[in-house]
Amino acid sequence: LADEIARRGRLDYKSTLKLASEMAGALDCIHRLGICHRDLKPHNILRSETGQFKLADFGLGKGEEFETITRAGELIGTLRYLPPEGLEGEPLDQTADLFQLGLVLYEAVCGARPYRGSNAVEILRSYSKDTPPNPSACCPDVPQPFDNFVWNLVQMKRKDRYADVQVVLGDLARLERGGNVRRRQPTIRPPASTAAMSAVKVSMAVKIPPPKPRQGLPPRVLAAMGLIVLMVLVLIRPGRLRPGPV
Repeated sequence: LADEIARRGRLDYKSTLKLASEMAGALDCIHRLGICHRDLKPHNILRSETGQFKLADFGLGKGEEFETITRAGELIGTLRYLPPEGLEGEPLDQTADLFQLGLVLYEAVCGARPYRGSNAVEILRSYSKDTPPNPSACCPDVPQPFDNFVWNLVQMKRKDRYADVQVVLGDLARLERGGNVRRRQPTIRPPASTAAMSAVKVSMAVKIPPPKPRQGLPPRVLAAMGLIVLMVLVLIRPGRLRPGPV
């Protein structure tokens, strides 16, 4: 596929849709066996004499563990096609294959990769800052629902991508019928200031009981204090205290 893209510049929409369908079918087969390919890229996709696309090179395929780091601490897979979690050294699951499929489809139909970078840091920066143009904006033969389909594959957070290949195949069937595909909305955490303001509003909504009125001294205490004052007055009456001898 890489040679074909380099020779032709890009694939037409019909061929790209065929590529998407056959790659999704291949991923469905290996995912059912508990295998994650982890290195889906144009160089690992072959085309037969009959025009079928074939997924090849399972050298990095992994079972249930889906490890990402080798013993030497190197990232597994081709950096340019690794999802963000792979570049950060996290374990890969089956949604990593779907992310890579989205990158491949974008490159196939547009003739260029959506994100750039020569190392992990640059690619992660591109993931977080760059906003690639929609395939339909680059190629007039691409319908807008295909844009949504590709961006659903390459969501940066794995929980925002397609849950599994079965959902991908369902949307592909809609595209083949000329139907619409809804774009999945990424999960956005509210900023801290908004959360703080919400907490303030909640606290203001809680009714605070009025303070209890201060109670006076007990009657016994008042009586004792009055008796002490009376005794002092009696002792200091004029004539009761005489000066001593000089």
